Amino acid sequence: MNDSVKRWFLIVTGLLGAISSGALILSSLRSGVTPGPSLAWWVTDTNYSSAAHPSQYGFMLFAYIAGLIGFAWLAWHSYRN
Repeated sequence: MNDSVKRWFLIVTGLLGAISSGALILSSLRSGVTPGPSLAWWVTDTNYSSAAHPSQYGFMLFAYIAGLIGFAWLAWHSYRN
């Protein structure tokens, strides 16, 4: 793959992932409910409430924040190189 195409692909992927993760974090904080990991919530309808499942809710927020940081780093690193 051409270096400039690869660079812009990684930048766009990082930005879209960071925006999606940020939106998921904000909606989870507003509603107090976060969906389960990956696509498990589609099958089992697993949602973690901050009142009923505080440790799972906190872990999922931590995972989403880690994803936000990872995607932001990918976009920034690709942009700087």
